[in-house]
Parts: sequence; C-alpha cells; structure tokens
Amino acid sequence: MAIAFGGLVGGFLRWVIEILIPTPGSFPLSTLVINLSGAFVLGFFYRIADENGLRSWIRSGVGTGLIGSFTTFSTFCFETSSLITSNIVLAVLYGLGSLISGLALAYLGNQIAIFLIKHEHRTRETVS
Repeated sequence: MAIAFGGLVGGFLRWVIEILIPTPGSFPLSTLVINLSGAFVLGFFYRIADENGLRSWIRSGVGTGLIGSFTTFSTFCFETSSLITSNIVLAVLYGLGSLISGLALAYLGNQIAIFLIKHEHRTRETVS
C-alpha cells in the first residue's frame, strides 16, 4: 500500500512539473529537472531514514513508490534517443550531464543529510 500510494503521489508530481516546465525545442528540460531533483532527494532521504531507523514500509513508500515514480529512467532513455536524431552533440551532453549530475546530486543530498544530522547531535549535546 505504501508503494502504491507513493507511486500515485510521485506520478502526480511528475505530471505537474512536466506541465510547469517548458520544453525548449526538443530538449527534455522537465525530465532533467525531475531526475536530478529526484536523485538529490533520494540521497538525502535514505541518509535521514537510516539515521532515524524509519520502518521499511516508509522507506519503500517514499524511495520506491514516490521517488521511483517521480523519476524515470525509461523516459530519460527515450528522450535521449530522440535527441540523437536531431542533435547528437546535445544528446551526448544531456546523457552524460544527467548521469554525472545525478550521481553528484545523490551524493550531495547524502552529505547534506549527514551534515544536518551531525549539527542536530551537536545542538542536542550543547542543550543537555
């Protein structure tokens, strides 16, 4: 149920963002924004989930359901292959940029969560 509900919410959010973000020419800007923000949020969420011992059904609902349906590898692949037919240089830049940036943002999300967790622990120790 958590994965299904998360999938419903993630799919809806994806649809809203696709409507709000224009597609300049044939460049899939909305997919880029969706996948990169999803990578960041997933890295951040799983670190927070680990720290707080979130139950597996919550982790699955948010990670697999919500973020999994929000982001999409298949759309990324399809749009990249479509770009190849119109502009191979842009397709390569989009593909490599998405992969490298996605990894970097997942790492950044994780590192920000670690920083916030350490800051929270230091604040608790100071107050105690």
